Amino acid sequence: MCGVICCLQLVTLYLTWSNWWSLLPIIANIATTIGEYTYNSQKIRLVGLAINSPLKISYDFLVGSWAGIFDELVTLASVIISIWRYGWKNLDRVEEIG
Repeated sequence: MCGVICCLQLVTLYLTWSNWWSLLPIIANIATTIGEYTYNSQKIRLVGLAINSPLKISYDFLVGSWAGIFDELVTLASVIISIWRYGWKNLDRVEEIG
């Protein structure tokens, strides 16, 4: 399913292309999709911190979306709070249910 979602994002890029910075949110979304399909909390947060939010903030700045910048700053704060709250090493733990 991950591959299907990533391909759909590439189709969206093709259909909505306007200039080179159209790549930024698509790259961010594809990285996030792949990161989330690892089911690893550390990787999900690392992708959010290192790829997703920086690319989307850059895109929002280029298109002048202050609400988008604010949204990504809140997302970054949320990721940082979750790392602070749970600890980096604890994010890799898998708890069994039942």
